[in-house]
Amino acid sequence: MDIGAGTGVGLERKLDRLDLGLSDRAGGDGFEGAQELALKALNAISSNLRAGGDQATHYQLLTASIAGLVGARRVLFWQLNPDRTLTAIAGAYGIGDDFIARLYPAPCDPEGTDLTSRVVYGDHIFRSALNDQGQSESDRRVLEVLQVKDAISAPWRAGDERLGVIAAYDSNRPDGFTRADAAALQVSGLAAGLVWQLKQAEAQLEETVARLQKIDAARALLLKNLSTAVDRATKTFATDLHDGALQKLTAAELELARASAQDKGGPASGSLEHVRTLLGEVEDALRHMLLNIRPPSLEAAAGLQQAVQERIERMRLAVDYQVDAELAIPVEPPYEIKALLYRQVNEALTNVEKHAAAARVRVTLKAENAGIYGAVIDDGRGFVLAERSRLPGHLGLLALNERAHLAGGWCKVTSEPGAGTIVEFWVPVP
Repeated sequence: MDIGAGTGVGLERKLDRLDLGLSDRAGGDGFEGAQELALKALNAISSNLRAGGDQATHYQLLTASIAGLVGARRVLFWQLNPDRTLTAIAGAYGIGDDFIARLYPAPCDPEGTDLTSRVVYGDHIFRSALNDQGQSESDRRVLEVLQVKDAISAPWRAGDERLGVIAAYDSNRPDGFTRADAAALQVSGLAAGLVWQLKQAEAQLEETVARLQKIDAARALLLKNLSTAVDRATKTFATDLHDGALQKLTAAELELARASAQDKGGPASGSLEHVRTLLGEVEDALRHMLLNIRPPSLEAAAGLQQAVQERIERMRLAVDYQVDAELAIPVEPPYEIKALLYRQVNEALTNVEKHAAAARVRVTLKAENAGIYGAVIDDGRGFVLAERSRLPGHLGLLALNERAHLAGGWCKVTSEPGAGTIVEFWVPVP
């Protein structure tokens, strides 16, 4: 008999139609009793599930609850193995090692007509007692092998997936197991199947979480190592630029100033002064680049907010931009995170300076969702996102995305021609 493939939907209606294929027995064994016990079975299994604990504890509580419902001295789950045999699961209610020792794997088959196959695959409900004169010889042999006076069993399944058999042995009642007990056991088998599915899903989820935690730890280590490598490279570059090229440019400017003074009013004085002006502009550009690449303030306390504010001021001085800033970082993140965030803001502002032709820019950095959210919004010319791989500055947009993902965050660019550009990003703070 099959009361449905799944989840308890319409359970009461199905119990009203329940036909276990068993003869009626005395003792108030009606459908109302079956219905009540079935609902109690669902409540008991639900309570055990909420109680939590490890799998062994849950199994012990589950079988004890079912034993109390059907009045059995023993309750046992038989598990269906890949080779289509049933083996008893140890640790059940009232089941000792001696009971397990006399059991043997029971073969079953979807097309089989034996008792085990019919219970597992045919949703047959088994009920038998030694004192039942009408029982078959095969049923009696089952009880004798188990060394029990009576037994009931029902399929243990999760939807269409067959998991095995749930069985109760040795009733505490003088009249033995009733049809209501059998109905409660059947519902318990269905509910336990759903619990089994949930436990399997929980185990898989725990494994997935553990793998993700390892991946995230590796990502964090990679970010830290990469940040350290980038920081060393930029520090070396900044030092070489400051002590090398900038010093030589300064010396060249001084030499040109002396030459211009000596040739004052001469034919070359105008050209010398022009070259000197160009060298001064190159020096200013290099110093500007040096500050953008590695601002000294970034290493100070509250350095991220200060470094971003200084970058905005340099942008205001370079061109007459209207720049609005919302900088609200209550806790300074680790250096590798704040260095990454600064590079995100700097890259986005550099793209604005080079390509946007904007008049107004808004910069946001604030704590959000256990991380820091950032946005750079301009009212410039914008562009077609689908064509960005062919546009100037597209490598900068790619770097924005890659940096955010490396930190375990995200980056989103929104733009339309004539409607400006929005660069948003978020990175978690450990």
